[in-house]
Amino acid sequence: MRTLPRAGRRLRFESLDPRTMLAGTTAAVGPQANISAPAGAVHITPSMTDAQVDNLIYQNPSKTFLLEAGTYHKITIAPTTGQTFIGAYGAVMSGEGAAYAFRSKNNNVTIQNIVAYGYSPIQLAGTIHADMATGWTIDHVEVYGSKVRGITLYDGGKLTNSYIHDNAVLGVKYDGLAGYSGPLKWTTQGLPGLIQNNRISHNNPNKVGDTNNEAGGLKLWEANNVTIADNTVDTNVGHGIWLDTGRAGNVVKNNLSMSNTIYGIFNEITNGTTIDGNNLVLNKSGIYVSSSANVTVKNNILSSSGTVTSSNYTRNEDNGGWKLVNLVVTNNTVNNATTPTSGSTPTTPPPTDPPPTTPPPTSTYAISGTVKSTTGTALSGVKVYLYDMNWKVMATVNTDSQGRYSFGSLTAGSYRLGVYPSGYVKQDLTQVVDGTETLNFSLKAN
Repeated sequence: MRTLPRAGRRLRFESLDPRTMLAGTTAAVGPQANISAPAGAVHITPSMTDAQVDNLIYQNPSKTFLLEAGTYHKITIAPTTGQTFIGAYGAVMSGEGAAYAFRSKNNNVTIQNIVAYGYSPIQLAGTIHADMATGWTIDHVEVYGSKVRGITLYDGGKLTNSYIHDNAVLGVKYDGLAGYSGPLKWTTQGLPGLIQNNRISHNNPNKVGDTNNEAGGLKLWEANNVTIADNTVDTNVGHGIWLDTGRAGNVVKNNLSMSNTIYGIFNEITNGTTIDGNNLVLNKSGIYVSSSANVTVKNNILSSSGTVTSSNYTRNEDNGGWKLVNLVVTNNTVNNATTPTSGSTPTTPPPTDPPPTTPPPTSTYAISGTVKSTTGTALSGVKVYLYDMNWKVMATVNTDSQGRYSFGSLTAGSYRLGVYPSGYVKQDLTQVVDGTETLNFSLKAN
């Protein structure tokens, strides 16, 4: 785990990327120290007001901007066409209730190497919000703590190498423009889009979003020709990867979808999708294809995630034209002992010896400690999260008036603990438990 310079934050994504447990190393996500702006970039500093930033952007069309390292409080940036914004390592945008970090209707904007958290966008919007603007590129960012979505992209958008987590409703939304432009409705057109090598994790944690409508990890809506590849989409409340109402050319390839509460991959009334080579692990259900034509599901591995299922139901859109036609399911591997193969007859398990009257004792332990500021002030009422090593929440507890917390009845092993109070830098720590342990948090104010 590393600490950002000057801004002082701790990022948890580098301490665990679930793909490394299954498929070796992966490229780093989130801001990186080796990313820099070119010489001649226009500098934006943390001391600038919204009005000063707006004026600087207006006076420098099509230019590249450098956000200097430090914390930007309640700043919203409204890019013009063709502008690029690159954060120095440690550039952090703190929303503190402001609506957006970036929002604009202008096309071909690039945003790179920036942390943005704590924003409160309006309904169906994101902390970074391409407002029906095409061709946005977002790379090596971290977005968390949004009251709605983390990121919204539109036609031709690209999201790469980023960490999108702990947003209240949805991690990432990608909207095609076809459904908004009259004659183009239900078209197969669409600028090529890309969502690659991101971690989209722990979104909708408190079940704020409606998982039957829009909540969870990643959702495409009326989008065509989008490639979703090499991402880790995990521990979201809702579907992991959800494609809805598309017409052609979408590819879902080589992703890890893990520990999502509904389907790992859901292809709903979306024609022409290829779902190829994905790992699905510990999702409630596996791959679901509904009322979609010309879909291929191949070379996927489903482990404790159900299997590949499909259905056909009447839809009113497009004069009822959405039907399950030409579904090809081939060469998928299902490792799920509790899910019988379709059409098979369950067998009666062999008898087992009765359990002992008194179960053998199991040693249990505890973790306790305090949550204080770096100045020594006890922080009361702070929620402390206890995770397993896969970032699955096992328990939470609030600190008392003296900043104390405790988790008991733990078996020996390794655990992760996290605290994320408003006004302080988030912190995650790891503790090996083989006795009664003490683990204290010391938090720096933002």
